[in-house]
Amino acid sequence: MNQSCRGERGKSDREGTTKRHRLEENLVSVEVTLSPDAFARINRALDSMDIVGEHYPKYLLSRVGK
Repeated sequence: MNQSCRGERGKSDREGTTKRHRLEENLVSVEVTLSPDAFARINRALDSMDIVGEHYPKYLLSRVGK
């Protein structure tokens, strides 16, 4: 059993791609699969990290999701 690399709620993290050549590059990621063990190891590594800062600068936060 393999698990595809997906963002939150099964969505691709490529939403918002605006350039065709970037979309083509990103579509290749759909073919990437991880074994359950690899997926678990990645999640353990992520769980051990302290993520700091915002995804967007403050001046752009009011525009997110519009």
